[in-house]
Amino acid sequence: MNTHLTTANTGIAVILDCGEYGNIHPVNKIPVGERLEMQAMHHVYGKLSAAQAYGPVYYRSYPEEDCFILEFKFAADGFELKNEDTPSGFEVAGDNKKYYPAAAQILSGGKIRLTSPEVKEPKFARFRWVNYGDVTLFGKNGLPVAPFRTSPEA
Repeated sequence: MNTHLTTANTGIAVILDCGEYGNIHPVNKIPVGERLEMQAMHHVYGKLSAAQAYGPVYYRSYPEEDCFILEFKFAADGFELKNEDTPSGFEVAGDNKKYYPAAAQILSGGKIRLTSPEVKEPKFARFRWVNYGDVTLFGKNGLPVAPFRTSPEA
């Protein structure tokens, strides 16, 4: 899903928060068009920076003691929560690649810390790896965090 980060003249407009259950085509097309416009303003016209045109995008991760740290591009200003007090939709797995829900804590510098009592030594993580779910985690620019997994085979 992050091919756009390494392929010239491509982008991605995350619209996970625009849909509704059971319908992959958003009824309200205006936010979709606005996000595509932001991509064009960045890639074609150079009028927006990448941080303005994208929501936070998973960049890299690493284990740290009993937790797992995620780093995001385009999130230097932090994250914004809508309709929740803490981020949700995260899962972690150990070497067995069995995923469990994870508690998430927003850190400074575009980072999120994940923990789960079921996974003592997290090695992998994923976010919103579902067909449909409430979208509550956004960048300060109002764009949603894109779904991701930290390992293609996990």
